[in-house]
Amino acid sequence: MAAVREAERLALAVGARRALILTIPLAAHTPLMEAAAAAFRKAVDRLQLNAPSIPVLANASGEALRTVAALREELRLQMLRQVDWARTMVSMRAMRVRTVVELGPGRVLASLAAKHIPGVDTWNADELFVEFAGPTTGPTTA
Repeated sequence: MAAVREAERLALAVGARRALILTIPLAAHTPLMEAAAAAFRKAVDRLQLNAPSIPVLANASGEALRTVAALREELRLQMLRQVDWARTMVSMRAMRVRTVVELGPGRVLASLAAKHIPGVDTWNADELFVEFAGPTTGPTTA
């Protein structure tokens, strides 16, 4: 933690407008995930993937992935590579993305997208689900 605090201090000292230490429960997107990443790569290698019907953006480069090989390689490295959110936002603007749906809890990424993509609609997947009361038995008569 001392190294992180020092990085924060140095960033502010050289003119960063803001430095924020995020509380994250795991070392995602770092080499510290190598043991878990090795198991994940084996699982990815067993997946039967199809070429995406829409571009899938790589979060490490912001590039659109359009082939099975590119998608598989991105997934294999997913846990170890740093995320370049700014590049992803540039790609999304260039693609004229109009809607962003965040999977998982919260709206942090959707909120960041709203700040970087003018006019974009943002949602969390939980907001898209409607309570289902069960099947109806047919029309009712009054």
